[in-house]
Amino acid sequence: MDDHSGKSPDHLTINVTHRDDPVFEVTEADAFASVRRYPNIVVRGPLFGLAEQRRGDRPRWRLMGELDTGFPQMVRDELNSHLWFTARDETEDRAERRSLLAAVARLETEKADEVSACGVRYRVVRADEFARIGDGRLEPPRATDPDDDGWDLDATEPCRTDGFVVDHAAAVGLSEGVGRAGLLQLAYTADRFPADVRADSDVDQYGPSRIHPLMDEHGNITYGT
Repeated sequence: MDDHSGKSPDHLTINVTHRDDPVFEVTEADAFASVRRYPNIVVRGPLFGLAEQRRGDRPRWRLMGELDTGFPQMVRDELNSHLWFTARDETEDRAERRSLLAAVARLETEKADEVSACGVRYRVVRADEFARIGDGRLEPPRATDPDDDGWDLDATEPCRTDGFVVDHAAAVGLSEGVGRAGLLQLAYTADRFPADVRADSDVDQYGPSRIHPLMDEHGNITYGT
């Protein structure tokens, strides 16, 4: 960690903890059994969504709905509409309305991946879909996975990502910490990805060729070169 004297930045830290909780214990055991049975990870490709960062949130970001869009421009259009309707329906303050509409104007003329309005940063964010695989088989659902789907076809399905806070320094269990470490070593290799995409994936600053995880006596995993 030569580039970061003292405390490592949050995005390079995985804070591993243990909870004395029966549900936690069962979930951890289920996760480790799955990792042993399906040890490899395959990547499907990216999806896109929206996140916001309000005053006092840094460095955390809060997701604004599902990450289920295949193209960044569709998310920019969604953000454009969100800001426009906010300006029309949710504020009477002229300064706030000008700020919101200025961001709308940028999105109408630029491929902007981040805009700010009324002190809030909005960002188009990217997430890779991945799955575990072993012996040529994809991992099926785990016994501890949430599974609350019922027979009511008219019931509203809750969004599991809306409002989710991306907080790299938040404490996680050992299985999730190990899983994150495994994801950090991934890079696109399949021929279906263009050569420049594969090259960009492999030379990330903390990518496969340079990553060295370390764990201190407090259970924090950090990454350096």
